[in-house]
Amino acid sequence: MMQIPNVDPILPHPYTPCDELAFGDMLRIIALALLSTIVLNILIATLLTLIGFGGDFTNNLIYSQCIGLSISLFLMPSHLFSRLRRLRRVLVPFALVFGSLFGYWLGGILCNSDTNLHREHLVPAVALGLFFGGVVTLISVLRERTLHLQAEVRQREILHLEAEKRQIEAHLSLLQAQIEPHFLFNTLANVSALIDSQPALAKNLLEALNRYLRASLAHARASGGTLGNEIDMLRAYLEILGIRMAERLTYSIDVPDDLRALPLPPMLIQPLVENALKHGLEPLAEGGHIAISAHSEEGRLHVEVRDTGRGFGNAPSEGVGLSNVRARLQALFDHAGKLVLSENIPRGVIASVEIPV
Repeated sequence: MMQIPNVDPILPHPYTPCDELAFGDMLRIIALALLSTIVLNILIATLLTLIGFGGDFTNNLIYSQCIGLSISLFLMPSHLFSRLRRLRRVLVPFALVFGSLFGYWLGGILCNSDTNLHREHLVPAVALGLFFGGVVTLISVLRERTLHLQAEVRQREILHLEAEKRQIEAHLSLLQAQIEPHFLFNTLANVSALIDSQPALAKNLLEALNRYLRASLAHARASGGTLGNEIDMLRAYLEILGIRMAERLTYSIDVPDDLRALPLPPMLIQPLVENALKHGLEPLAEGGHIAISAHSEEGRLHVEVRDTGRGFGNAPSEGVGLSNVRARLQALFDHAGKLVLSENIPRGVIASVEIPV
């Protein structure tokens, strides 16, 4: 006769209680635990036969399976249900002792032996149950504690990354708060200059500014942006700049309606438009054209800002706006987010943002 230790089933995650698992996942955990127990029972039966303990291998195997599986089944609820894990200090001794007794009794029936629980038989049965069960239970607890610590490390890394993301977002919000008043004051100054000479144009500029501020305010209050929100704000922004720059600026926006609901971090594309205006079109006397387009391909959203400005030739090194876009993509999407700058033929720059949908 012999005993198989408790085998702690391998849970999908150390913090995932099976109360919340699907029925199929619970069956998989139970099957894995029972299979592990059966394998260990065979190994222990072989060991006991080699050292001459008990009867022949068949008897040792039957007793081993009966006692080991009984202990494992007694302990199974504490592994499957998170509320019972707090009672392990009570359940483990109970499972080891009563699992050994029940398994020994069941083994006697299967081996056609005396099923009466004689003292001389009980002592070695319970001793083996406590020994092997205690060893493997200790190993199981240590393994579970290791998984617990690893999960804590992963959780701290996630919290650290989230803190970095929030810091970047706060920094960008501060930059936006510094930039928007400048843009607002310039626009209001243009309105003031146009009121007497071109009142109709001044009215159009005020209406465009109103649309931009509404879109910008809704964008800032939203917990998460969409491509449609960004495009609405850019359309109003370019309309304002179109009035201020007159014939020097033309623009086009090509974004399919079915892509407007896709999530997009707020203020991710506007810095690319601002960069195209400041470094591409404004230095040229004739100005130029800005084209904004978007498409989805293989689970990725591509948003492109194409200008016909002066291009890379005399452009300064990458400024704060583009650096911030790269930093946000890295923080939000890791290596899955990209900002690609390329030359537009025959003149200008193409800025393309790629993010997973």
